[in-house]
Amino acid sequence: ASEASLEQDSVIFTPDNWFEAQFITVEGKNDSEDDGNQIFNVITSATVSNDTSYNNIDPSDLEYNNIDNEGPGFVIKPVSNLQVSENGTTTAEATIQLRTHPSSPVTLLIATANDEEGKLSIGNYEEGKLSSIISVSFNASNWSESQTVTITGIDDQIKDGRKGFAIVTFPAISEDPDYKDVNPVDIIVFNEDDDTGDTRIWWERQPDPTEVTERGGEDTFTFQVSSQPTHPIDFNVSSSDPTEGTVSPTSGTIWP
Repeated sequence: ASEASLEQDSVIFTPDNWFEAQFITVEGKNDSEDDGNQIFNVITSATVSNDTSYNNIDPSDLEYNNIDNEGPGFVIKPVSNLQVSENGTTTAEATIQLRTHPSSPVTLLIATANDEEGKLSIGNYEEGKLSSIISVSFNASNWSESQTVTITGIDDQIKDGRKGFAIVTFPAISEDPDYKDVNPVDIIVFNEDDDTGDTRIWWERQPDPTEVTERGGEDTFTFQVSSQPTHPIDFNVSSSDPTEGTVSPTSGTIWP
């Protein structure tokens, strides 16, 4: 009964339908055990009839093979094209569960390949609980329940565009030989950039942002970029009329 069920458990032939074939459907039963293919028999009992020619005839039993559809492993969804953002408004989630009932607890370590782009947490995102590496554990009680891993994008000051990175899964730790050292597929995530890289100039009022005096009055301004550059930025400044005003210094460098 644990391997298959029958659509019906008896058939009746009469003088009117004796020549018609009657079909009994045998349906394999699913289980959560990695038990391999299982042989079972459909047992026929002796017939019952007032016709002595057909009474108490016991046809041969039938042998079937229930093909197993279980196998040890992890179910991870999704495994690609997850999206997070540097500004934290978009996080991503992946769920993990076992395919089969383990004979011993199973622990899976999960790490971000680039913790400057994304970090991890278990369940819902909580500020201050992000980590570069986490673990999920399964046992006989929770093996079929999904555990959620949350990926959160990490902000930087560099205009680096949309960056892809991997969430790496390590070989499983378990005394169950079916799960020991099983290494699930890694997860691919993309972190959306929030840096513009626009160059802007701010004027400091001292005392007026655009006026100086012939007696030596000065004004200052700053040159600044809105995101961290990947290479040094050199700039030069000059006066359009040195007889009216000079600039000092005449050059500078903004470093990464």
